[in-house]
Amino acid sequence: MTRPCAMDVIMGTRTVTPGDFGAESSEPSPALLAEMTKVDADAPSQGEIAAGGVSQRRFLSFLDERTSTATLGFRLDAAKTVVDGSLEPLPLPPGVTLSTLQSEVDVTAAISAFVQHDVPLANAFLLKLQTVAAALERSSFLPRHALLRTTILFIYDDAARETKLDVKLTEFAESYALPEGESITHTAPWDGSAASHEDGYLTGVRSLLKIVKKIASQDTNNESIKAAISGIFGRRASHSSAVLSASGSVDA
Repeated sequence: MTRPCAMDVIMGTRTVTPGDFGAESSEPSPALLAEMTKVDADAPSQGEIAAGGVSQRRFLSFLDERTSTATLGFRLDAAKTVVDGSLEPLPLPPGVTLSTLQSEVDVTAAISAFVQHDVPLANAFLLKLQTVAAALERSSFLPRHALLRTTILFIYDDAARETKLDVKLTEFAESYALPEGESITHTAPWDGSAASHEDGYLTGVRSLLKIVKKIASQDTNNESIKAAISGIFGRRASHSSAVLSASGSVDA
């Protein structure tokens, strides 16, 4: 690819794994406490401050709640796109980082920024994502496996947007087969225990489909999404939104 743009999306309504309930992962980590404090100085409890750290499970649960993981079933983990002619980290609304990107409005604005508000590109991604989703929904493999911390990678070449793009399922290190005779829905709530295998994977796939479909159908012309986009790109975003809505809206 000449000008590769990529967005990595962590799937599921949780990133806590069974291993995070073990003794080693339960040890208080000063580094994770520092990372938590960067996101929200008021998040650590007095006990955690006194202990000088937080466990990995506590930190991951904190991130899941502070991002769109717990609500939408996915979160943006890393992304680069073209901004003013240069490949740059994904621009986000003012005061928002990838560790605090939570609302559906802000997530929609961020994904729209990734595709540079390009409706044909969003449609091309939508077609690929629909193909992936259809295969997952009919899979006999999926109900018998937990897909924790897996990602979906969106990638395209800015020099050939509609022909050089792909959607890939990646990062299966924390995935595992369920015990014989057990199955999961990938949409039911996780009960917070190590014994529960529900991961919310399909919840995330369906949320992604909904958002990409909204962008592809030009249905970003509501005030809250326009405000979020304007916060990212200022006057240029307002102009982009006007261009997107000028050719008419397509029903989602």
